Amino acid sequence: HRVDRRQRQMCIRDRYQRRVRGFSDMSVWQGPYSDEHDILLVGEADFSFSLSLAIGLGSAKKITATAYETFEQIKLKYPESEQTISKLQNLGAKLYDEIDATRLTTYDKLNQYDRIVFNFPHAENALPHDVEAHQSLISQFLLNAKFRLRDKGRIHVTLKTSPPYNQWNIFSILEKIYPTLELKFSKPFDPATYPHYKNKRSEKDVSFDASNSEVFVIGVPKKLKEIKAPLSQSTCLECSKPFHCKVCHVTAISPASYALHEKGRRHLKNKMDSEGSFYCDLCQLHMSSLPNYREHLKGKHHGKRVRLLGEQYSCSLCKVSCNSYQSLQEHMTSEKHKRQMKANPTKKVIPDNRKRQRKNSENDNTKATKPDNRKIQSKNTESNNTKTARQGNRKRQRKNTESDNKRHVRKST
Repeated sequence: HRVDRRQRQMCIRDRYQRRVRGFSDMSVWQGPYSDEHDILLVGEADFSFSLSLAIGLGSAKKITATAYETFEQIKLKYPESEQTISKLQNLGAKLYDEIDATRLTTYDKLNQYDRIVFNFPHAENALPHDVEAHQSLISQFLLNAKFRLRDKGRIHVTLKTSPPYNQWNIFSILEKIYPTLELKFSKPFDPATYPHYKNKRSEKDVSFDASNSEVFVIGVPKKLKEIKAPLSQSTCLECSKPFHCKVCHVTAISPASYALHEKGRRHLKNKMDSEGSFYCDLCQLHMSSLPNYREHLKGKHHGKRVRLLGEQYSCSLCKVSCNSYQSLQEHMTSEKHKRQMKANPTKKVIPDNRKRQRKNSENDNTKATKPDNRKIQSKNTESNNTKTARQGNRKRQRKNTESDNKRHVRKST
């Protein structure tokens, strides 16, 4: 009775999750794949896995299978592949050859998918002991596949856990890629769920043992789904580098670093310079429009800076203060200043720091002419101290003379 109850609870949970994800209760499942999923299969050898998946789901209309080699090379290497290709085409699958898994963003044929599958990836012309080649293959595939994922999409990578394949260490790859992608969970790969699947080596028509294998389910973290950018803005298709900033000519590793770069001063400054902006030299701020620039000039922050500077960059003739020496020179060449010069030809104009220097020199002269009260007070205190010391010495001398006289009187008596 308890087992039946648990099974009922599991069925209720599965139905609820399917409804939340937008799937109907009548959907067909083959392992972790549904007939309502848009599935992309990458790096297929003889297309036997895609055929087994299509037969299990009952249709191949939402399956897109790709291979790195041409169809002619595949048919020569794997003789049975010709029948599987014809069966898949009859079931309605989309088949493409010469598709590189590390450059998925460059192909216009491909769309957005719910599941992207790469079973037993293997680098070209590399031995299983060549760890760096296989790690670079997997990392580049993941970075490109991320842009082909829909919301709540998943990437499935199947790898062997026996040596030397366990040295590829997909966990270290995901640590470098994080927070672009993260490992959701992993589960053992069961070949029995795909009865028509015949795993083949990439070099020749020879199968291998796939029992000691795991499927690593990878997805986008929940916090970074809002940062996900479209393909045209965040990727450089020429160099296949994700998150490339065309304004600053810089590539970021992850969406988080790309978002931080967009909020940084360097990016904003380059963007303003490219689009044309208004810059305040005094406050060192960029404004995107003229009304914002005028509001900034009337604001408290800018006013405080102007007060601190005082009359450093000011025109005494027009009674105008400027933010910088360049703006003061522009004022000197303006028509308003020229009119004032014509109206007051005898009045001298002090354009820059000379007025301030003159005031400072006057203050220094006044300080030199005025007596220093501190020195006078110190001298007075010293003289008072000497007077008090002298008076004390005189009193001591008097007392000593009186005592000596008394002693002489006593002796005489």
